[in-house]
Amino acid sequence: MNADLHDRQALIADGHHRYATYRVLQRQEHETRRQTGPAGTQASGSDQRATPPTTPDTRPTPPTAYEAAGPTPQRTGAAEPRRPGPQPTHSAGAPQRPDPERADLASRHDDSAGAGRPGSSQQDDGAGTGQDAPAAGAGRSTAGPWDFGLALLVDSSAYPPDLKAIHRVIPGLPLDEAAARAKGSWRVHDYDDLTLGLAALDEAAEPAFLLAGEGGAHLLTDPDPVQLAHAMPPERSDRWSSLNTSVLSEFVMPKVWGMRDDERAVRIVHHDARAAVRLAARSGGTAVILKPLKAEEVLAVAAGGERVPRKSTSFGPKPRTGLVLRTFAID
Repeated sequence: MNADLHDRQALIADGHHRYATYRVLQRQEHETRRQTGPAGTQASGSDQRATPPTTPDTRPTPPTAYEAAGPTPQRTGAAEPRRPGPQPTHSAGAPQRPDPERADLASRHDDSAGAGRPGSSQQDDGAGTGQDAPAAGAGRSTAGPWDFGLALLVDSSAYPPDLKAIHRVIPGLPLDEAAARAKGSWRVHDYDDLTLGLAALDEAAEPAFLLAGEGGAHLLTDPDPVQLAHAMPPERSDRWSSLNTSVLSEFVMPKVWGMRDDERAVRIVHHDARAAVRLAARSGGTAVILKPLKAEEVLAVAAGGERVPRKSTSFGPKPRTGLVLRTFAID
């Protein structure tokens, strides 16, 4: 079995090598005709074929996987120029028929390379216009695994989007310092118990944030409207600027605390506010607890051609990942 496979692979490699040689000779011939001008392109067919010998090898070419599966439909004359090589034309602009022997060789290799390709008939029809094939195929991307993927469709009426908050943890910012800096532009409410602070956050009007860590919690509400308006980007819409994540990333982080909301300075915790507070307490930093955005807010921002700030939402429902195996009973 392995020896037979080795022989077939050798024959296939030989066929590919002969086809590559043919393509090089074809390009050289086209370049020669282009340099000689109209007089050279009107030469007789015998002169044109006299340039390099292109008689294909008479040794049998092994069948490809597509040929082994069965005969393919007979190609028409319009389908032959689909080769990526250039097609010579007369000075009058009419397409010149290629050498029959070369066309037969190229057709065999095109069949093995293009059979079964989706949309190949449409490519064939568009290739018979007499244009240079490289220009006609310049926009085609190389096929690869990136051309395919899976899409999960979910009935949004049965499973509506569920948005949860993404909390921040700032290890390098102590809780007392964070609350003290915020008092210059926010109203700060102090809570000794985290549960009371979380309940107050739920009742507060946006924008509002709960700072927590080791030593209690502090609720930020009612920001200074002048400072807030000055901090928000002027090119952004009012809807975008009203998001709590926009206020955090454009006002609280850079203007109040002097840092950016990025991966180097900030850690993120999905959904679990108490887990974020525990992480802040272990690192001696501050946890910033946010309320989740509403789906209507996100959709409205997207409808206006904008994107919400990074790490604004955690969408659900999410598909479960894993591997499902079926067991078969042994009789």
